[in-house]
Amino acid sequence: MSLFSNTPVLNNPFIAGIELFVDFFFVLSGFIIGYNYPYIETQESFQSFLTKRFYRIYPLHFFYCCYTH
Repeated sequence: MSLFSNTPVLNNPFIAGIELFVDFFFVLSGFIIGYNYPYIETQESFQSFLTKRFYRIYPLHFFYCCYTH
């Protein structure tokens, strides 16, 4: 959009590099998930990890799918 408009909101250095925040988010979330892997030593702890991930992610997926279609 910054090619088509000349506004201070779109043409500042912070907004110009904002796509890096998406990459940073994926790296940080991967680090946090990977940080928890050493604690998964048994089948029960793995099942607990998957259950927590499911209940953390699925509600967002459910509401997104229900309210956007």
